[in-house]
Amino acid sequence: MTNNVLSLQYLRRYSTTPPNNKKKSSSSSSSSSSSSSSSSSSDLDETSPPVELPSVSSINSSLASISASFTSQISNYHASSSLPIPLFSSLSVEAYGPGTGYSPLSTAAQVLASTQFPGSLEISCYDPSTAKAVAEQVSESREVVKLVGSLNPQVDEGRGVVVVKVPKMGRERREGIAGMVKEAGEVAVGRIRGVRREGMEGVKKAVKQGEGVGKDEGKRREKEIDGAVKEKV
Repeated sequence: MTNNVLSLQYLRRYSTTPPNNKKKSSSSSSSSSSSSSSSSSSDLDETSPPVELPSVSSINSSLASISASFTSQISNYHASSSLPIPLFSSLSVEAYGPGTGYSPLSTAAQVLASTQFPGSLEISCYDPSTAKAVAEQVSESREVVKLVGSLNPQVDEGRGVVVVKVPKMGRERREGIAGMVKEAGEVAVGRIRGVRREGMEGVKKAVKQGEGVGKDEGKRREKEIDGAVKEKV
């Protein structure tokens, strides 16, 4: 009898354990699934900002910047065919010597056509003590040598004036400048095409991923970008 009671107690004790384990397992599983669903819902909450169509104003701004840079470059090339005052005025120099900081020559001196020496420029330094440093940097400027030729500036330290004799333009220099103008034009056109390419890619991305951006709207924006580019090329 005692053995039967013990056996019955043993069966009751261990037959009830699995259900408890199952409950725990079920509980942990539901907890896991709950945390998984909350995790996925939190992932959904962290949405990236909507993709928008590239604006025509930003395209025009980029194109205007390229155009202004090209125009400035070309004006220097054309100026170098006579007395290149704009070219010299825009040169970056350290008027007070190495390590003192670069600034346009126009902030340290006035560049004028010489009335005393025909075919020459006079660089009148606001601080006469800077004339020698200015003369050295003008003669060593790669841009000046490339566009104008080798120079031998003369310095009047007492007056703070640098006199630069500008070589006459020969055939070789004309051809060199023509080549640089052509190269500058090709670079500008390449940059403009890059702006167009980025704009078109932005339109495609907005149509594909953006909210409320339809194909028709995308086509209209592509035509607007093309129109802006054609005005510059």
